[in-house]
Formats: sequence, structure tokens, C-alpha cells
Amino acid sequence: MDNYYNLKEFLGFLETNTIKTKMVIISMRNCIKTTFKQKESLSE
Repeated sequence: MDNYYNLKEFLGFLETNTIKTKMVIISMRNCIKTTFKQKESLSE
């Protein structure tokens, strides 16, 4: 029973970390996109 609880806790931990990682990746992508847009507008 103890192992089952640990597994559930671990899966919950993984899930929250995956969400955080996705959010970080999305914000990094947005940063890169805006940087590219700024470079394009500067080069024109």
C-alpha cells in the first residue's frame, strides 16, 4: 500500500513538472518569435 501511495505522489509530481516544463518551453518559443520579429523589422 505504501508503494502505491508513493507511485501516485510521484506521478502527480511528474505531471506538475511536465506542465511547468511545457509553460517554460512555450514562453521560450514566444521570446524567440518576438526576437525574430524585431530582427526582421530592424533589417527592413
